[in-house]
Amino acid sequence: MRVRRGYWFIPALAILGTLLALYLFFHTKEEQVQPPLPGAPAVTPIAPPLPAPAKASSDSAVSVTEPARAVTATAKKPFPLALTPEQIEAIRTEMKVSLAAMYGAEKSYFSEYGRYTTDFNQLGYSPERREINIKTGFVAAYQPENPLKTEDPRFMSFDEFFSEYPPKGGQDPLKFSPSAEGFRLADVSRFCRQGCTASESGFEIISASNLDGDPDLDVWTINEKKELVHAFDDLAPTQ
Repeated sequence: MRVRRGYWFIPALAILGTLLALYLFFHTKEEQVQPPLPGAPAVTPIAPPLPAPAKASSDSAVSVTEPARAVTATAKKPFPLALTPEQIEAIRTEMKVSLAAMYGAEKSYFSEYGRYTTDFNQLGYSPERREINIKTGFVAAYQPENPLKTEDPRFMSFDEFFSEYPPKGGQDPLKFSPSAEGFRLADVSRFCRQGCTASESGFEIISASNLDGDPDLDVWTINEKKELVHAFDDLAPTQ
């Protein structure tokens, strides 16, 4: 091919470009396969993380033949107390009647002394049955500035009252049923809105019972405004 005079540099540039491309190609290839320098740390390729294996269930009590249902660590136990719905309702009625009676006694005491008290003796309390299914009373004793000579605020709940006053001659001993054993009212103090105590101008009384044998309790409260509150439902399903 004949090259016109004045354009001779174009083929020359093409040849130079080709030589440069070949040089760069072979030089880069040598760098990729070049061994590491002496003393340099080995470089280990990082593999992509593998997916985490599925966690096997540790609850061997759950059978695959059972209907699908949510299983939680805080699921309520079956009813070891074996209470019937009628017995459960009777115990709840007993708690509400107990609180109502204490409310009336506190109001009567206030009308006479101008303040309230945490002393069951001053309120005229006496058990109506020998086996107690509930616990009612105060969590904290109220120490008035001018207590009566016969007033002892420490007798503020079934626990203290029954331990101090054993049954009289001929009476069956007082005892707590399984629904009222194994706890004290102080264990449910977190449900108190007014401290579950008394003062010159107000009071809050709490009552509790175990309806199904689990660690939870059925809890009710009442105050000087006659506000009856079901503070915790022992039979409510756990979420």
